[in-house]
Parts: sequence; structure tokens; C-alpha cells
Amino acid sequence: VKKVIKEKKEEFKAKKIKSIKEVIKYCKKLIIPKVDIKISHNAKITNTDLINYLVHTAFSHGFMNGGLETFSADNQDIKVPDSDTVLYHFKKLDNIKNIEFMFRNIFDFIFKFAKTNYKLLNRRELDIAIDVHKIPYYGKNTYPNYIKGGVAKGIGTNDFFYFITCAIVVAGKRFTIDAIPMHFTDTQEDLVEKLVKRAKSKIRIRHCYLDRGFDSANVINVLKENKVKF
Repeated sequence: VKKVIKEKKEEFKAKKIKSIKEVIKYCKKLIIPKVDIKISHNAKITNTDLINYLVHTAFSHGFMNGGLETFSADNQDIKVPDSDTVLYHFKKLDNIKNIEFMFRNIFDFIFKFAKTNYKLLNRRELDIAIDVHKIPYYGKNTYPNYIKGGVAKGIGTNDFFYFITCAIVVAGKRFTIDAIPMHFTDTQEDLVEKLVKRAKSKIRIRHCYLDRGFDSANVINVLKENKVKF
């Protein structure tokens, strides 16, 4: 019985990974035209290459150096550059307003595509969830306005990028429709208001769900002012 259970689990895991990779492959086709990293016309690397390297590295939960090694192993017919070359191009994205603009374009495009193709998102009213996510950062503190301290056991760093996100919650799944990188001067209530207003431009909100980290009078007032049940 244990053997059969183990085999079924491995089979399910393999199918899940395969389906996730198919989704990623399709999503890349949708979003790559929306990403604009200034690359010289005679460069040997393209925007598509950069996104492929980035998505592969993120999917493997690694760093660019190791991610490129495994990407090269999986794609032996492709000449893969070193991590310094790839990071050099990503460092051109140094304007936060441009990055946010790119974020919004990508999220808006994917939302419109999903709404056209999936009936679940066409309900009269939808629930949303707002949450904060910490992304571990291991480099030098080159971005003091966006890196803040935090506590997490066993990951080797106390530095994090913080993102506040808004997701539609439907049929037990989350569908992210917005994300904002958090500056140290940002207030929760301002960010919540920005996310709620952007969400209201896309859908009719039934309820907004937030965890106890948002339990402040200012956040509650913002939700009430925007006539959002929470």
C-alpha cells in the first residue's frame, strides 16, 4: 500500500509540474511583449531570453547563477550567458515608476485575457484579499528605500523586499490582479486605498479580506470610505 501511495504521489507531482510549466510557457507568450528592457540592437541577448532565464530561476527557487546552470543543462542547444551579463541587463530597470507601470500593464492584460476566457471571473461580485509578502534579499543594501528588516527562521537573511498584493479569491483559488513594491515611507492605508480603487475599476467587490496585520483604524476608515465590506 505504501509503495502504491508513493507512486501515486510521484505521478501526481509530475503531472502538476508539467501543467504548471505549460501555464508558464503560455503566460510568457502573453507578457513578454509587455516587458521593455532597453537592449542594444546588436546584443546577443533579447527580452525573451531574459524573461526565460528569470522565470526558470524563480520556478526553481534559486539564484541567477545556479538558475542559469540548470537552464543550460535543460537547454543544451542554447548558448546561455553568465549571470553577470544577465544581471547587468536587469539592472537597467532602475526606475521604480517604470517597473510599477510595467507591473500594471502585465496584470491588466492577464486579467482581461482571463475574464474573456474563464467564466469564474464574470460573476456579478467577487471577493478580494489584500496581503503583504516578504521576498528574502541576500545582496548588499543597494536599495535602502525598499529593503526592510524582518524575521524568518533558517533562510540566512533578515532583509526583505516587501510587496502588498491584491488577489481575487474564487473557488478556493487566488488570482493576483495587482502588486505594489513597498517603500519605507508608504503607509498601509494609502496602499490599501490604491489597491481597492484599482480593483473597483476591474470588478465589483463583494468582500475584502485582510489579516490582523491590517487591524488599524486608518485602514478600516479607508475601506468604509470606499464602501467596501470587509
